[in-house]
Amino acid sequence: MTTYSTPRENSTASEGFGRGAGVILLVEDDASVRNLASRLLGLHGFQVIVAENGRDALPIWERYSEEIDLLLTDVVMPHGVSGRDLANRCLADNQRLRVIYTSGYNMELSCGNDWLRDGVHFVQKPYHPDQLMNAVRAALRK
Repeated sequence: MTTYSTPRENSTASEGFGRGAGVILLVEDDASVRNLASRLLGLHGFQVIVAENGRDALPIWERYSEEIDLLLTDVVMPHGVSGRDLANRCLADNQRLRVIYTSGYNMELSCGNDWLRDGVHFVQKPYHPDQLMNAVRAALRK
């Protein structure tokens, strides 16, 4: 089941953390990674919408595409819609959308990096929370 908080509902930020600005669509099939990333992004003040896979993310994108600033997606996911497929569909609607891919696989060895374009970033899993937050901030600054 896909769970998400709609934009502007998840607006709490912990003291001591830098406050983020923006709405992030987080798509991750691994529940522990999804929960950790969602919590981390929320603690940094970002609005987070969560989907378990690319197929479940598509209707969320259709509903909230105007508000979503960044797509943070695993590359390899079940149910026939990979992170790359999802990003391509979202970017077709909004070319200004920022994208961060994550994967436990070495993407340069398995896919090459020719599909990564300006505004698209990659974070290797497992990642340190600081790596993720640095990538998110860098993506949103562009």
